[in-house]
Amino acid sequence: MNDFEENDYEQKDSEELIQRFQDMINGEATYYFDSEELEIIVNELLEDMDLPLAEEAVEYAVKQYPTDSYFRLMRVRLLILDASLEEAESELDEIEASFPLTHEFYLEKVLLLRILEKDEDVLELLEKAYVLAPDDPEVLLSLIYEAISRNEMDKAVKYMETAIEADDSFEEKLFTIANYIEENENLDYDDAIKFFSSLTNKFPLCTGAWFALGSAYKSAGQFEKAIEAYLYTLSTDDNALVAYYNIGNAYFEMGEYEKAREAYLKNLKDDSTDYLTLNAIAHCYQSENNETEALRYFQKSFNINENNPGAIIGITTIFINLKKTEELLIFINKAIELDADSYQLFSLTAPYLIEGQHIGQLKHLFYSALNQVIDNEEKEELIYSFGELCCENGDYKVGIEVFENIIEEDDEEDEEVMDAVYYVLAALYFLNNQPKEGEKYLELALIMNFVGYTDFIKLHPDLESNQSVKKLVKLHNPF
Repeated sequence: MNDFEENDYEQKDSEELIQRFQDMINGEATYYFDSEELEIIVNELLEDMDLPLAEEAVEYAVKQYPTDSYFRLMRVRLLILDASLEEAESELDEIEASFPLTHEFYLEKVLLLRILEKDEDVLELLEKAYVLAPDDPEVLLSLIYEAISRNEMDKAVKYMETAIEADDSFEEKLFTIANYIEENENLDYDDAIKFFSSLTNKFPLCTGAWFALGSAYKSAGQFEKAIEAYLYTLSTDDNALVAYYNIGNAYFEMGEYEKAREAYLKNLKDDSTDYLTLNAIAHCYQSENNETEALRYFQKSFNINENNPGAIIGITTIFINLKKTEELLIFINKAIELDADSYQLFSLTAPYLIEGQHIGQLKHLFYSALNQVIDNEEKEELIYSFGELCCENGDYKVGIEVFENIIEEDDEEDEEVMDAVYYVLAALYFLNNQPKEGEKYLELALIMNFVGYTDFIKLHPDLESNQSVKKLVKLHNPF
């Protein structure tokens, strides 16, 4: 049986186990599961993020195998995923008091401590896990990340060497570590360069080490050395085409856009649907003021993934710069139809749309964005953003219509969202010389959330000096 057939067989086997477990809890059959089978079921369900069924499997396993700490630890994992952090902490304390400690215990405790931002003991706990499981890839990877984050590069080198010597395939993790280094602005890049240089000296054919060294050089602004390291990456493995993407990034930072494009195109040969690379090529053309070619590549990128901000920003910016209003309106319609990121699109185009009095399009986009956003803070920000636009441009009636419609049609919004609607409506009515309506909505808003008043007065300078506003604020001030 080859690797593919074996993996396919294991997948079918795990699916069959999960189906049998579902049949059992639904009362359709009676089955016995040993601890290994339950471990497979729990792991697969967690990987698929089927948390309700995973919880049932974990609780069943805890009852069946009360002396197995693994299932108690999976209970902790589920509590963490549910954001029940106090319960997770309590469960870990019980496990620590009742079971022999394992490396899995320490990993779970580290995960919780990081979420709680109590990470002063993390390295010590990981080192305890290392004593118990010195070859475990997850333990080693966690130690490497922790050591790098603390700029303790000697320790990071030690654990990386151990990991690569224990398992050649671990070098693939270096690509992930390279991304971590690029995104972490608090690192000492000189130490990171020494770290990866020592790895390339010890493992000269390690593709991941050369790639990570290139990323360290790039983060340190040493672009020519970064390119050299990425070329070494390709010499150890000509299939590591992602190195071309980073070579392109280095040339882009150097302002050599033609060379950057050449590198990006080489990376694109590996995957013509790589929208990030298409965006990068578009940025090269944009930097050369070739808006036509830039637009072509941004549109290719958008057609592959309509929710990638790079393409949305690129296309809308070019249409606005070139004053191609008709094309922009068509693009907005298409984006809304495809359920693209309307929040991003609204933020970019709303000022342009209201200035050009494309009110129908503006309202359509605002409603689409409001329906897409889940987070209440973002919804509130969106509401105030639209209100501010209407106030600044004197389009009071437009705003009144939109927000009255929200009140009429949507009675499921949280209070913290509705108080923003009331504050904005109050401002619009006051500015539109309809003080009675303004007073009505301002009073509702002040009762619901008095501190929101500070955002209300920012909508227009005339609001704070309005006598009706002053009277109501004084009446409802709880402080």
